[in-house]
Amino acid sequence: MASSQDERIEEIATQLSYKETETLGEIMKQAESSLESQQLMNECHAVVAQEDGLTHAKFAGPNIAGPQFAGPQFAGPQFAGPKFALPKVKVTVVGGALRNQGKEPKRIMDSKKYSGHIVKDFPATLGTGAFAMSAMSDKGVKAAVVYSGIVYSGKNKTRVECGWLLAFADTKATGRRIYAECGRKIKFNNINWDKVEQNLNKAGIYAKVNDEETGTSVIAGIGGTSGKSAIAAAFSG
Repeated sequence: MASSQDERIEEIATQLSYKETETLGEIMKQAESSLESQQLMNECHAVVAQEDGLTHAKFAGPNIAGPQFAGPQFAGPQFAGPKFALPKVKVTVVGGALRNQGKEPKRIMDSKKYSGHIVKDFPATLGTGAFAMSAMSDKGVKAAVVYSGIVYSGKNKTRVECGWLLAFADTKATGRRIYAECGRKIKFNNINWDKVEQNLNKAGIYAKVNDEETGTSVIAGIGGTSGKSAIAAAFSG
């Protein structure tokens, strides 16, 4: 019997039009391509090592585990080799590609990092942009970003300030998740990040939202292989 999450994933996937599926596929390819970069992988591992203090980690092994083995006197070649190697740490890398489908520019309004480290920050102004995050796999990556911009909606093409929110996660506790909101900008002036996280934790691997009042929308998806997640999102309106 399919779980409620499986049913939700299938439901949202079937709600995507052919054009939306095609658009999301194009953006996803860009995100997946970024994850093939060895330079990005090196940067992601370096950031995790620096931010989590792995460069100062204790040596591995029962005979060399104490602080008495730290210091310059243990820096010589006689202490090289597998026996004296730093502990191997699994790293989760998230690479995202974002696209503004609207006519007007969208600028970053707010962001939230629940877990993980920024390797390449979210684009300040959104056209077609990319970002990357990394973390030790036992902690994972979870974050959100909000963009704002102008939409001319309705019969009279009224000028409306709008916002678009995208939240995503790849953690051991949640697995891969993606969540989105959109609408009038005032909705995002005082964001309840705890509520966003709760909604994200219950979300699936696709997100599609429309706000009829403003004509704004978001389509997004997350996928990948072990240790790597690609995120694609298109913001319209």
